[in-house]
Amino acid sequence: MITIGSFAPISIHVNPRPASYNEVFMSSWNVALTREQGQVFAIVLVTESAMADIHNRDRVIMAWQDELGCRVALLSERRFQSYGPSDIVRWLRNIHPSQLPWRKMTLAA
Repeated sequence: MITIGSFAPISIHVNPRPASYNEVFMSSWNVALTREQGQVFAIVLVTESAMADIHNRDRVIMAWQDELGCRVALLSERRFQSYGPSDIVRWLRNIHPSQLPWRKMTLAA
């Protein structure tokens, strides 16, 4: 609890973070590398819980952009919600996930 001046005390809850970067990113991912209208980009399949956390989404996108050297969007595995650059997200709305060239990849830590 934190007391600030004469204000009532408030509770602050902090979500635990993963122990290390390696624990989060040393796993297999389903990734679709795609070329559309001369643009190369990647779609990374993530869990619903990963899609719900904006900080985690951004970390995953940055890690895959560093790894692949192209723009990246995320796609949730059950509801097929997408997150990323607006042009890729718009394109994904017109594509069924089964049409993408999925492959298993490991993100190097």
